[in-house]
Parts: sequence; structure tokens; C-alpha cells
Amino acid sequence: MQIRFSRLKMLALSMLFIAATGDQVKNMLIIGDSISIVDTPYIQKTLAPGINVEHNRVNGGLTIRGVENIDKWVGGSEWDIILFNFGMYDIAHKDSLNKLV
Repeated sequence: MQIRFSRLKMLALSMLFIAATGDQVKNMLIIGDSISIVDTPYIQKTLAPGINVEHNRVNGGLTIRGVENIDKWVGGSEWDIILFNFGMYDIAHKDSLNKLV
């Protein structure tokens, strides 16, 4: 089975945080771009049962968008872990017609 590097990275980080906090983790939020949206279901299935794993409801896009929307995405919930995964959109370069170059 081939697993993408980003998926392994997110899974490893998630497991590291959970191991560091013991069995206290009940709610985890992933805030990030389209890569993390694709990886979230895999992390939901792989982590220990009983851990609620959610992703912000939209593609986070650029890191600046995350900074601007963090309060809305975190909401009023109490999260044990918040994992941020941005970067791909930050390195994309577009020309004057807004096309990727």
C-alpha cells in the first residue's frame, strides 16, 4: 500500500501528540489546505477509537487565510489538539492572469 508523505507526516504528528498527552485526547481539529482535507479521513480511521477528528469546513488555502479565519474555524469547541497544515498555496506563483506558473 502506498501512503503519501503528507499523510504519514500528519499521522505521525497526531500520534506523537496523543502519546504525549496520554489518553486524555478526545477532540482533534485539523486546520489546513486541500492536502489535509484529503488526509483527514485516513487519520480518522487510523487513530484510536473514541477520538473525534475534524477538519475546518473549507480549504484553508494560504496561511494568511488561516490566520484571518482561525477564530471562526476553532469556534466555541474545546480541542485537545489543533494540527495546522498549510504551505502548498504559499509557494504557488501566479502570473498576471492568475494562472499557476
